Amino acid sequence: MAKSVAKNLSLEIPLIGSSRLFKKKIDVHDFSEKNLGSSKIIRNNTIYSRILDNVSFECNDGDNIALLGHNGSGKTTLLKVIAGIFYPSSGSIYTDGSISSLLDVSVILKPDCTGYENIKLFWLHHNKSVNLNELTT
Repeated sequence: MAKSVAKNLSLEIPLIGSSRLFKKKIDVHDFSEKNLGSSKIIRNNTIYSRILDNVSFECNDGDNIALLGHNGSGKTTLLKVIAGIFYPSSGSIYTDGSISSLLDVSVILKPDCTGYENIKLFWLHHNKSVNLNELTT
């Protein structure tokens, strides 16, 4: 039985002063909350962008979950934390069972195949024991 539990999950990413996101170098003392959309923290003369803030949830085998939110609200980042691609700054994430990430689908999926054919390819790639007769309609 698969299960994922997140408790007080937060992720903060440092912003680089001479980033391509900014036209000029950022001075921590002149920093404005209007730069970018997420909440900001200044610690040790470094600006951090808080992408996830105190997220808690539990999902069990068979649960259907939808992540809804505006662009840049942290949906994909949360999935990356669950998949183990990013590590939280604070809090914890526990996963029992296997996690399969489809965040880079270009490796498996083919643009010249139909959606259904791409689903077959995905399942064949991740489930070596799948009965091919189950995948035909």
